[in-house]
Amino acid sequence: MPHKLIQARKRTEQPETTRLHRGTATRFRFTMGALEDLRASVSLPGQLERCSRNVALVALLWKGFARVRLEVQGLPRSHELDLAVPMNMRTRGLSEGYMGNGLCRLSVPATLQELCDNQLCYVVDKIKRTLEGLDLWESLQSMMDQIELHLRNGLTPYKVGLTMTSLVALPFYDTDCGWGSPTYVGRPSQHLTSSCIIMGHPMAQAWNVLVVFSSLGEHACFQETIAKYIS
Repeated sequence: MPHKLIQARKRTEQPETTRLHRGTATRFRFTMGALEDLRASVSLPGQLERCSRNVALVALLWKGFARVRLEVQGLPRSHELDLAVPMNMRTRGLSEGYMGNGLCRLSVPATLQELCDNQLCYVVDKIKRTLEGLDLWESLQSMMDQIELHLRNGLTPYKVGLTMTSLVALPFYDTDCGWGSPTYVGRPSQHLTSSCIIMGHPMAQAWNVLVVFSSLGEHACFQETIAKYIS
């Protein structure tokens, strides 16, 4: 199987810190009511089981990132913006006798034209069909083979495409690591513009999405895509 996350490897030399351009982090809040409205809007006719809130939100965010790359960054419509979906293999039979992490990234391919020209329900269906039609263990074995064959001398893969990590089930609001207040807070690296983090907000009955933009134009274009559901 082709694994773009592994085939596109980093160079051995480290980039200079002066070349790390900075972006601006933005938080968008989606209430549970808005998430349910979003979930209902993408339910396909004839399907008894609706998609999850997470899949519906990921599809919406994916379209937002695609519009930014097409309309603001000026990338061609044929440009690929694959979605890297983290899968926890420990919940799929890897947990017995294994104490480490078991995360692998599975790719859902799409072009900017495909994401921008089709309705949101099409994007949701694409995600679901890709994941449901995939043999997870075969893909994991293929990925391990790729790593064994290609990753040498500490080389690691680039973050290719778009990664969305959902942390809504983790109780961050109850965590105290004993570090106290941060000693320094700065603008995030633009390396994070190809990823976003979805976190739960129990007190507000909402989910927060943390995104990094490199310009006000990117922020405005992205917000226009999701404006109907944020608060």
